[in-house]
Amino acid sequence: MSEEVENVVGNGNMGMVALEFSVLQIAALIFIIAAITSIIFWFSRNKAIGNTTLGITILATVTLTVSLVIRYINVGHIPYVQLYETYFFCAWSVAVVAVIADFTTKSRLPSTLANIITGMTLIYIIQWPDTSKEGIHLVPALQSPWLDVHIATAFLSYAGFAISAAASIIYLLKRNEKVDELSYKLVTFSFPLLGMCIFLGAVWANEAWGRYWGWDPKETASLVTWLVYAGYLHTRIAYGWKGIKASMFNLIGFICVIFTWVGLSMISRVIESQSLHVY
Repeated sequence: MSEEVENVVGNGNMGMVALEFSVLQIAALIFIIAAITSIIFWFSRNKAIGNTTLGITILATVTLTVSLVIRYINVGHIPYVQLYETYFFCAWSVAVVAVIADFTTKSRLPSTLANIITGMTLIYIIQWPDTSKEGIHLVPALQSPWLDVHIATAFLSYAGFAISAAASIIYLLKRNEKVDELSYKLVTFSFPLLGMCIFLGAVWANEAWGRYWGWDPKETASLVTWLVYAGYLHTRIAYGWKGIKASMFNLIGFICVIFTWVGLSMISRVIESQSLHVY
């Protein structure tokens, strides 16, 4: 992918670039505040604090969305080309999925986990050098709605898997059945999104390169990840796996997600692979 983009560093409105990072820093601060109030809620179990925390989380998510929209305006595409952008977009996805999960499950656990994950991720990428944050425009061949939806479904599924994995870790520590059930529900939300991601990626690949599937390392790893989660759901539904076994299986699935997302890119750079998905 890196060979099929135009570097536009130094072009565009520098004021908009400065605004993007300023809003991003504000979002990071609000997420940290939300994380602190989330922890206070779990110690106090005060409903008012819980509602306040959700409100702060929503404010932080809206603020991060504004920064993402500014990034879109600056570079002309949803942020996914550079490694910095993938962290940015994944952080936003985690926040959005957590807010949805909070409303649908009537639990404050998803937003608590998301506040911590997103806050730490944003602080991490804010520290990166400016050269890592410089935007690039896609060439016309990559400016496809199929690609945009493919990337969006990928990161929304990753976000759901991330929160689910964090919930599984909490289950292993606390042995709370409601947490185990929450982890399962998040996988059922994320699994079809990952399947849609793979399908839409194949459609776009045919449009861009004239083939649906080329056994590119990331294509293969995505398929393996999807099959691992299919195995998780199958053992849970067909064989009644819950608790420790299901949590461990779920964590194996998330290890596959991490390997697919960043592990392969790192390996590809080291061995100078010709993968089309290197950030």
